[in-house]
Amino acid sequence: EHRRTIGIYLQALWSFALVNWTFLDAAILSAHAHPPYDDPQIPPPVHVQFVDWVPGICSLLGMLIINLIDKDRIRGDDYEDSTAVWRAHLFLFIGFAFMAGGLAGSVVSL
Repeated sequence: EHRRTIGIYLQALWSFALVNWTFLDAAILSAHAHPPYDDPQIPPPVHVQFVDWVPGICSLLGMLIINLIDKDRIRGDDYEDSTAVWRAHLFLFIGFAFMAGGLAGSVVSL
């Protein structure tokens, strides 16, 4: 009954971990890159700086914010507080804004 849901969550977890591990591996590898030994005048080919980390951090924060919001709170089910739905929508908007900012930042940094 819940096998499909568990499979979706496991696939999302695996994809998220793979992407973050790949980026972290590339950042570490670029930090230790050396110029070619036969021509030391040439600079290392790639170096990942903090500016390259910002879009990933924004996307990560946006995804965490969106996934921490309860669906029932967005719908307004079983809450006496009338501002709870408004706050849930506000945090949902902030999460999507972080994700859009991360996407735009990654396109700009290319």
